[in-house]
Amino acid sequence: MEGIDPYIVFGGIGALALIVLGLFYKGKLTSFSFEKSKDTTKVELKSEGSKVTQTPQSPALLARDTIENQHVHIHGLDEDAVKKMFQEQGLNIQKLLASGPKDDQEKEILKKQLAGVEAKLSDIEKALEDHKIVLTETQEALESAELKNAVSEGQLTDALEKLEKGDSSEAEALLTQVLEDAEASAKAGAEAAYRLGKLANDRIDYRGAGDFFDRAADLAPGNSLYLNDAGFQADTLGDYDKAIEYYEKALVSDLKTFGPEYPDVAIEWNNLGAAWDSKGEYDKAIAYYEKGLASDLKTFGPEHPKVALRWNNLGEAWRAKGDYDKAIEYYEKALESDLKTFGPEHPQVAIYWNNLGAAWDSKGEYDKAIEYYEKALASDLKTSGLDHPDMARNWINLGMAWHSKGDSDKAIEYLEKGVINLRYNLGDAHPNVATGWNNLGLAWGSKGDYDKAIEYFCKAVEIWRKNLGDIHPNVATVWNNLGGAWDDKGNHDKAIKYYVR
Repeated sequence: MEGIDPYIVFGGIGALALIVLGLFYKGKLTSFSFEKSKDTTKVELKSEGSKVTQTPQSPALLARDTIENQHVHIHGLDEDAVKKMFQEQGLNIQKLLASGPKDDQEKEILKKQLAGVEAKLSDIEKALEDHKIVLTETQEALESAELKNAVSEGQLTDALEKLEKGDSSEAEALLTQVLEDAEASAKAGAEAAYRLGKLANDRIDYRGAGDFFDRAADLAPGNSLYLNDAGFQADTLGDYDKAIEYYEKALVSDLKTFGPEYPDVAIEWNNLGAAWDSKGEYDKAIAYYEKGLASDLKTFGPEHPKVALRWNNLGEAWRAKGDYDKAIEYYEKALESDLKTFGPEHPQVAIYWNNLGAAWDSKGEYDKAIEYYEKALASDLKTSGLDHPDMARNWINLGMAWHSKGDSDKAIEYLEKGVINLRYNLGDAHPNVATGWNNLGLAWGSKGDYDKAIEYFCKAVEIWRKNLGDIHPNVATVWNNLGGAWDDKGNHDKAIKYYVR
């Protein structure tokens, strides 16, 4: 039967996430992936006074930089209002998916957006804070010299008053007006496009955000902030060549302005590494990650969270290349640095313990893997609590490591906890829940209880067919697993039926 790789990976704090699956069939390994969500790229956003690092699309995780404190002026929003906003957005995306997207690319973008909404809903407190920050930045932009003189005083006053109450509709109408008149002032038009992009991205409209960031970069081609965000959005949409083009332009601009040891230059080197990483060009990725690391070591020293992130990125690239010893070396540096900075009970430290577990798991050192996964679990339990979405990652990683060790009872114990968490946070119909059911089917099959295995495989295939269609590789995997279970039961005719499918 085909097995699911232990690296069931969810994003770091507030991150969107990716699940990476590996198929095992008679010792042969291939791999594929599908997304849970996407607040997890591995790139960094640059903005005025705040920088965010997001997590990677890979079997190991990156943490995020914290957002620097900002004075938030928005008073008309609460968690219930933001929750309702994202619930409605999620329903709209589900309707679009159900109606049948035009092509596979459109379907993938909608799935990423749905995953983004789910990530927001999983941490409403942070979603509210992020939304307030975006609205506050919009307020400040409207009052800046670039935009203030491009609109009437009455329009500006009305937009600002509504923004304070959490309503961005007037501000967006005003910014659209400025953008449409970009010929009068390219600088004002670029800033308006950029702000519209930030608002669209906050509400998880990735394609809309990408269009606005493209426009901003087109109107102000030397602005590295606009270029970097345009690259980030292209990365989010899976257009890595376009992302690389934008990041290279941002890098050229900042190298000319600031020189090679400026923090934003390190961000751009990192982002180039991330884009090449996503393309599978790991040597190129490593070269850029190393430049970012060298710059940040000079700027911040070895015991800074940014440096830990660079080491972790390098660890991930080496892991993707299959050099697990190199990966472990860099993960350990990242862990050592953040242990000194944050102590053992911090989400970023839990992420690095998880990554070390994943690397040792890849080496086949399951006892070592379990040791690190248990540390990640203990840390996340203290910082996030039992019901946090990150806990599913910990339970499932432990379950699959025990499965690899041959202890089916231990595997089932942890995998069941993971499925409970996934169902609680995502609902019964989510593809990640199907992953959990498939993993449980494998564990019960290893115990010799083929009826239980078949029960769980059937749950998995029902969800995956509804979400992914009949020709998706995940569906083929579970058909094959069902064939294997019926084969082991001695019903070869039934097995053949599933193998053929």
